[in-house]
Amino acid sequence: MNHLNCILVEGNVCFEPKAVCTSAKTSSELVVIRLASNRYYNNLAGQKMQDTLYIDVEAWGKVGKKALEYIQKGMSIRVVGRLRMNEYKTNDDKKCEKTVIVAEHIEFNRLKKSKVKGEEDVLEEVTIDADKEDSVCEQPCLYEF
Repeated sequence: MNHLNCILVEGNVCFEPKAVCTSAKTSSELVVIRLASNRYYNNLAGQKMQDTLYIDVEAWGKVGKKALEYIQKGMSIRVVGRLRMNEYKTNDDKKCEKTVIVAEHIEFNRLKKSKVKGEEDVLEEVTIDADKEDSVCEQPCLYEF
């Protein structure tokens, strides 16, 4: 039996999505999206507080290609995926770990321009789903920014 490893995060894109060259021996395509997700709450003193979680989202294959095409810095997106621990070494050979989200589904709204003069533009919901082939092309990898 597989253990459940599923996460849903909504947030704003911090930087333009970045195509990353992986150390994998295959020609896997990886796009990394840095996401900021805010949590608002009141502390015990009744003050309004905000926590921001910054997390990288890995989009492989078709999901990565479409993310690179459509997603821009500042957009609000919803990501459904799973958590993965990446290991890497620093320049001084120190071993580090980083938790990332591997995207299986990304959705967002974009403005669809009207083709008819005088009609208003409308918001269109866009969804990007992973194919079975996308999970095959995902490779354990090391990457640097």
